[in-house]
Amino acid sequence: MNEQDPLLEELTQASREVYAAVDLVEDQIAKMLGIHRSDLRCLNILENGPQSASEIGRRANLTSGSVTALVDRLERVGLVERHRSSTDRRSVLVNIPDRSYPRVDALYSQVGRAIKESFQSADPAGLQVATEVLRTFAAACHNAQNRIEESKTPTDQ
Repeated sequence: MNEQDPLLEELTQASREVYAAVDLVEDQIAKMLGIHRSDLRCLNILENGPQSASEIGRRANLTSGSVTALVDRLERVGLVERHRSSTDRRSVLVNIPDRSYPRVDALYSQVGRAIKESFQSADPAGLQVATEVLRTFAAACHNAQNRIEESKTPTDQ
């Protein structure tokens, strides 16, 4: 056993704690908005601008029928709108209307404030290290997702 092993185990455990905390926050935000967790994932996909239904499905790993139902639900509660693409009339884009951003931002901004408050006393070098650790963590999660997808191992074995 090398001396890094216990530290790497501790890091793995801390990453599970981060994931569990984020999961609880996402659950709470979805409940406050009156939507499903998968619906919240769609809002996160749309946060940087309109997307086609097929792109939403690809990024959320959903079938076209599931995306239609998801967008219908979000449209009913006023969190998204559908509109025809200006460049391709066959394509429908989904976006978060300006009037809905404050409702979502009011919840996510609380997360941002809590993070800033928690790290407020850290020195700049510590903040840089923390930022790099979080970016490395995100990259590791993407790497794990790719590995899992490539393995195509059934879960019932």
